[in-house]
Formats: sequence, structure tokens, C-alpha cells
Amino acid sequence: MNAKMKALFKVGGNMKKLLILSLILIQISALARNHESLQTVPERTDYKSTSRLNDVLSFFSELQSRYPKQVILSSIGQTFEKRSIPLVILGKPAQASPGQSNKPAVLLVANIHAGEVEGKEALQMLTRDMLAKDHPALEKFNILLVPVFNPDGNEKIDPTHRSYQQVENGVGVRTNGLNMDLNRDFVKLESPEARGLVQLYNQWLPLVYVDCHTTNGSHHTEPLTWIWGRNPNGSVEIHHYIYQTLRPWVNDYAKREYNIEAIPYGNFDDVANPKQWRQFPSMLMVGVDYFGAKGSFSFLDENYAYSDFPTRIKACYAFLDSLLRFSASHQEEMKQLVHQFRKKPGVEFWDHVEANAFPEKITIHGFREYRNEKGQRVTTSDQIDKKLDFMGDFSGEMEKINGFYVFPKGMNGLKKKLQEHGIHVYKILSSLTANCRIFHFSKITYRDRPFQGHVMMDDIEGNWRSTEKIVPPDWYAIPLDRSQIFRQLASALLEPESKDAIYRYGFWSTMIYPSEWRNIPGDYPIYRLPEDCDLKLGLLSNDQ
Repeated sequence: MNAKMKALFKVGGNMKKLLILSLILIQISALARNHESLQTVPERTDYKSTSRLNDVLSFFSELQSRYPKQVILSSIGQTFEKRSIPLVILGKPAQASPGQSNKPAVLLVANIHAGEVEGKEALQMLTRDMLAKDHPALEKFNILLVPVFNPDGNEKIDPTHRSYQQVENGVGVRTNGLNMDLNRDFVKLESPEARGLVQLYNQWLPLVYVDCHTTNGSHHTEPLTWIWGRNPNGSVEIHHYIYQTLRPWVNDYAKREYNIEAIPYGNFDDVANPKQWRQFPSMLMVGVDYFGAKGSFSFLDENYAYSDFPTRIKACYAFLDSLLRFSASHQEEMKQLVHQFRKKPGVEFWDHVEANAFPEKITIHGFREYRNEKGQRVTTSDQIDKKLDFMGDFSGEMEKINGFYVFPKGMNGLKKKLQEHGIHVYKILSSLTANCRIFHFSKITYRDRPFQGHVMMDDIEGNWRSTEKIVPPDWYAIPLDRSQIFRQLASALLEPESKDAIYRYGFWSTMIYPSEWRNIPGDYPIYRLPEDCDLKLGLLSNDQ
């Protein structure tokens, strides 16, 4: 090789080294960018402001550009005011649909009440930190985030809203663009937001569901309060597992790692001389109870309203991180409990349910309070520990139900509503004569004022009878066998004596009152059929 060729190869070698060095520098630059501090609006504004929808979208868009294989951006629908409801999917790698992975899902929702904003901020911060620090939950779960569930309410930020929450530049409002409280819409599913979230849930069947809020009511020093779905139509075994195993683990971790004290969400039964720590009544119209009745480990995070904004965000962050870590390390036993619940034969329908105390009392670090001469609550600065009965358990009357619910083909609206809930609806293919159980109303009373546009049925009286009837073809049927994984929910929505039944919203009232001239109710139009009925059925798709 002549001298000229040797010189050329020498230059080529230097160029190769330069190319390799350039690639290394590019990788280092990318890594440095990934670890640059990406800040939320509260962090950038010294906690004077909360994020608007576009701020949240920009934040997650930047995370996606930094971690393209671990972040997917999508949407669960559009609001009344035509805003997109963002969905963020995390994983290692992120999966766009449940069919792409056998990992269970976790669904974390914030801003359902858009005046309660720390969940929205904590989800952004936690996502950033999980991706940077390789959180164990990324390997174990498909993590679904709905950080701004109520975009219409979120964009109505005003400094006069909830000034006691100490967000100087204001927060949004509780309701959506339809002036509807979204956390009371999980039975009737009339809002686009609730329908979108339930559709997402039905696709992924999350193992864990969390809904982030801010407290109101009782005064105490603990910044974090939380509770789980306690509707008896959910799994009693999951209910007690959370109380006995998950609850102490999560609370201990939050205290040890974040110095955050936690108590169950609740209120004192009496301001001056409390004896009990009570929870709100269980209602399927509320997300935490609804998704619990569908079989998930379902949680309500309520951060203490009178803590400052940074502390509330920290409390929410601590809870979410602690819960994700517990779920990652206890995934198999949690999955087994859900499987047992969804495969348990028949339905266990609970009625006449009352709150009960758990065996152990709990201590609330509260303040001395009293009622003044006007009956107003006065909270002093004197701290006092209050050892109370924790009324988080329940008792009631349980009836085992098997077989089918059937209803007339003209009730197509009910059929569609049940399908929105993820309940399988079948068409009866041929007539049969069956011994039907039919409920007859003897009395119905109504609430004094409308609720979200509905005149609600409140108390009902009546009795069951057994009657042989011909059930015609083309009627609808809801089997309560193991193939119907949401059969507990189906029963709670369809049983006439259920406090959560769909008919109580006034749907198909004309079928309950046989005469327009007399205020006398008649038969409930949905019948029970026994398990041994020889029904010939065809499964209906959602568009049939």
C-alpha cells in the first residue's frame, strides 16, 4: 500500500472515531435531557397555581418524547364543551390495548371534581419520577392515567373558588359542562365523561382503581385520608383483605418514606363529643363503590382540604406511590381474590345494610370543637387525640340469587344501559312457560327535589309472588352464571329492593304505574326466572 493510501485510511479511522464519539455524545445528551427537571405548574409557580388542561397535555407530551416506549397518549372521549379527556398509558413497554399484554391494569383518575386539584398534580409528578427512577409498578402493570377527568370544570379556574384550599390563583369547579357531579353518575351514565371511563374500565378490567379528591368537613392534623369501596355487592373478602393487610402496609410506607400520616376518610359523628368515625353511605352512583362492585380493588383518595397545597400534593403522591408498591409486590394474591369474586356462582344480594365498627378503634389527631349558640361549629387550636369506633364495616341481610332476569323487548333503553355497564344481554330465541318471581309495589315515595334532572324514587314497599307466565321470544335476558362477570352489579341495578336500582331514577315509570289516572303502582316489569329454566338465548352485541 503506497503512502497516499495509508494516509487516506488513517483519516478514515479518525472519522470513524469521531462518528462513534458523536453518537456517544448524542446518547449522553438524550440521557441528560431525560433527567432534566420537568416541572408541573405548581412547582414552577411556587404552588400559587394549578394546571390547566393544556399544561397537563404539554407535560405528558414532553414525557412521551423522552420515553417513547413507555408512554402512550390517547383519549377516553370528548366532554359536553368538546374538550378531549386525556388518557395516558404507562408501562415497560406501554401497551395501547389490553390484548397486547397479559399484565393487569391499574386505573388512576384525578380531577373528577375540578376544584380538587392535587390528584391532577400528583399524577404528573409521580409519572415523571416513576419513569426516571424505574418504578417497580412499570414492570408489573399497564398503568392507565386519567389526570383531568373533568376538563370542562378544570378550565373554569377562578381565585374565588375554594379559597380555603390556599391555591392563590384559583381552582376549577366541582361539576362538568352539564352542571353535573360526575361522581354521582355511575349508575345512569348520562355524562360523556362517565361513559368514557366505564368503557375504558370494561376494556381493561383494572385490578386497581383510584379516584383522587380533597376532603371537606372534619378537622384533624392528618393530611391523607383514604377509604376503599365498601358496597356489599362487591367482594367481602377483598373488603377485609384491604382492612387487615393492605391498609396497614400502605399507611406504614407513607409514614416511613414520606412522613405522611394517614387515616380512613370519614367524619366525626358529633362535633363536641365524638364516639364514632363514620363514612358516607355506600352508593353505586359513586365511582369507588361502583368499581368495587365490579370486582376491583377500588380506592378513594381524599387529601385534607385545610393542609396547604404542597402538603396535599405530597399526601396524594405518597398514597399513590405506596399503593402501587404494595400492589406490585402483592399482585398474585390480589388477582386471586378478584378471580374468586368474579367466578363465585350466582349473586349475593345485600339489603337492609347498616354500618358496623371494626374491632379495633382508631385514633384521630383532631382539635377541640363545639357548637356555638347559633349551632355553628367552632374549631379551636387545641389539639386532642380522639379514640373512636371506625364504622367502616357493614352487616345486613343477604339473599342468594341464581337464574335470570328477563324484561320486555320494548325496554331497549335498559338493554343499552346495561351493555354500557359491561353487562352481557341476551335475546330469548323461543317462548317458554316459566315460574316467574314478580315484585308488586304497594307504595312508592319520592324525594323532595330532583337529582340531576330526575325525580328519584326513595322508599318503596311491596312483596314478591310466584306466577306461571309465558315468556315470549325477543324478550331480553340477563343470566347470572359465571360467564356474567359483573353479575353482582347487574343484580344491584335490577333488583326492585336495591337502593341502587336504575328504575329509581324514574326510567320507565309508566310501566310501574298501570293507570295514568291513579297514583297506584303495580308490578315491577323485570322478572326473575329460576336457574333450571330451559332458556334458548342469543348474545346481543352492543349495536344490536
